[in-house]
Amino acid sequence: MDATLDDDPAPAPPAGSKAGRNESRKLLATLANNLCAASLIAGVLQPALTLVRQERPLTFSDVVAALVFGLAGLTFHLVGRAFVATLED
Repeated sequence: MDATLDDDPAPAPPAGSKAGRNESRKLLATLANNLCAASLIAGVLQPALTLVRQERPLTFSDVVAALVFGLAGLTFHLVGRAFVATLED
């Protein structure tokens, strides 16, 4: 039977070895989780230390910045988990 124009071509095999692809995914996940940790430190720890040391009162912009950095940290964490979820057995 001849192939028609509606048939999809066969997918190309993945490039590189499975171990190499897994390792690159793990490195990307590690990068994303490190960015998550940095964002959470900037968004949560720094304002908390400012309050504890009583250097200045907490302002609305501090709260907004903490929320933005917290959401960025959560986003980086979810991206890292997505990379790890694509690991091959």
